[in-house]
Amino acid sequence: LALILATQRISRPIVNLFVSRDLGGSSAATEAVAILTATYPVGHMPYGWLTEIRAVYPAFDKNNPSNKLVSTSNTVTAAHIKKFTFVCMALSLTLCFVMFWTPNVSEKILIDIIGVDFAFAELCVVPLRIFSFFPVPVTVRAHLTGWLMTLKKTFVLAPSSVLRIIVLITSLVVLPYLGVHGATLGVGSLLAGFVGESTMVAIAACYVYRKQKKKMENETAAEGEDSAMTDIPPAEEGTEVVEMREEND
Repeated sequence: LALILATQRISRPIVNLFVSRDLGGSSAATEAVAILTATYPVGHMPYGWLTEIRAVYPAFDKNNPSNKLVSTSNTVTAAHIKKFTFVCMALSLTLCFVMFWTPNVSEKILIDIIGVDFAFAELCVVPLRIFSFFPVPVTVRAHLTGWLMTLKKTFVLAPSSVLRIIVLITSLVVLPYLGVHGATLGVGSLLAGFVGESTMVAIAACYVYRKQKKKMENETAAEGEDSAMTDIPPAEEGTEVVEMREEND
């Protein structure tokens, strides 16, 4: 988890560096970095809180062995947690599309809250609209991270942070050849990094799930064999029954 947090902290400086160097340190580069600086906090508002969903599973899942506060009468199940997660994601997506796709709403937020002029606010519209798609990978990552925290299997998350940086840098290098530059390049690359990270987390969760399922199947098979063995009468008892029948004859 510390490695994941570290990669999250260095992602934005990497984006600023590549965006600035892509434009050759010109006035356009300065403008692009300024747009990124203005759009980061505004774009983060509707989805940033989704990261805390990772705390739901450890707090409420009754199957968590370390959760001593959960009583047997607790009605919270994995299905409830999944529904809650989906509702949170839907709410965040709705906020994003209302704030960033409704005409003049994002500009008004930038002018009134950030304090920029209208011309600068217009340059931030496209990057903010890209932020609208962040809730999906962020929710997937947070939900599965919480589940893995419950199982104490967070070590499988380490490759996801590495993949995020790889995808991020690859996007920052490749997208300029496709005509994407400036703040759009930065936010688009961030989105690609998030998607890559959440995909790797999903793969890790599937791996852990299959191992857990296989372990449960093996335990069930072992219990079945044990119960079958206990149903067979001991050999000595069978011999005594035969001897008693011979005496009666």
